[in-house]
Amino acid sequence: MIYEKRTYTINPLKMADWLALYKSDAYAVQTEHLGKLIGFFFTENWRGQSGRAYLGV
Repeated sequence: MIYEKRTYTINPLKMADWLALYKSDAYAVQTEHLGKLIGFFFTENWRGQSGRAYLGV
């Protein structure tokens, strides 16, 4: 299996807006071209919030 890891840095105040946009527009395109979403994980640090998406084919 081939995995792809994508990292997104998000302003914590914009997290709800970003998630709504990801669900409505990006998710369908990513899974169509990159395979099944295996997991989406969030971490918080001094730079803000990061989201990591793992997709696999």
